Amino acid sequence: MDYDERDGFSFDSITGENLTHQTKPEILNRKKKEFEAYEFAKRRFVAKKELDELYAQRESGKIDTKEYLIQKKTIKEKIDYLNFELRGTHYHDSER
Repeated sequence: MDYDERDGFSFDSITGENLTHQTKPEILNRKKKEFEAYEFAKRRFVAKKELDELYAQRESGKIDTKEYLIQKKTIKEKIDYLNFELRGTHYHDSER
C-alpha cells in the first residue's frame, strides 16, 4: 500500500485514520488509471499471442498469404493503438 493511501507511518496501528476526504478521490483516480493501463497491457499481450498463432498457421500452410497479411495488418494496428495508450506507464517499457 502506498504511503499516501496509508496516510501515516508503517508502524501505525490503524492505517488511514488521518486520510482526508480530498485525498480519497485522488487515490481512486490513480487506481482507476492504473487499472486501465493494466487492461491495455493485457489486451496487448493477447494481441501479440494472436499474432504468434497467426504466424504459426501461416508457416504450417493452414492460411493463405492474402488472409495472413490482412489479419496481420489488423492485429498490428491493434498493437500499435495499445502501445500508444500505454505511453507514459510502466507497461510501456515492458512491450519488448
